[in-house]
Amino acid sequence: MRLDVSQKVNYNYMKEKLLKVKSLEHLKELGLKYGKKTMECFLVLNGGLRSYKDVVYRPNSHKPWYVWNSIDGTDQFLNDKSLGKDTNIIKAISLGSFYLVSAPMTFDKICVLCKKKYTEWGNNADPLKKGMCCDKCNLTKVVPARLKSLKLKPRKE
Repeated sequence: MRLDVSQKVNYNYMKEKLLKVKSLEHLKELGLKYGKKTMECFLVLNGGLRSYKDVVYRPNSHKPWYVWNSIDGTDQFLNDKSLGKDTNIIKAISLGSFYLVSAPMTFDKICVLCKKKYTEWGNNADPLKKGMCCDKCNLTKVVPARLKSLKLKPRKE
């Protein structure tokens, strides 16, 4: 299902935390600046809702754009033309509704529980430890600890 991006939303109150992407060329410049690292972005939907996307730009690739859509967990490998045709990113940029949220994430994330590198999104390790943990530790340690704190037993598979 494609969502319509048809209105501009004023985010001036968050100006210092967000970088508005001004054009496809600007997005390419940001992609080159950050190398092959993930840029956390979002586009503003009707009603001010946000659709978050992780974007990677690899200019020497046949399909230089990688987009992961957090709204439905899908990912896409795209060229410039399909970035405009198969996503709302170009339309959002033209409406002034596409933002870079933060500096790029690296894929060298370390789980605070097992101390191993992980590449998945990551999970809040609370209540066991402050910080992020891998999916395996989340399922085997964090979720059972949360259920225990609620005095619920985890389901056996």
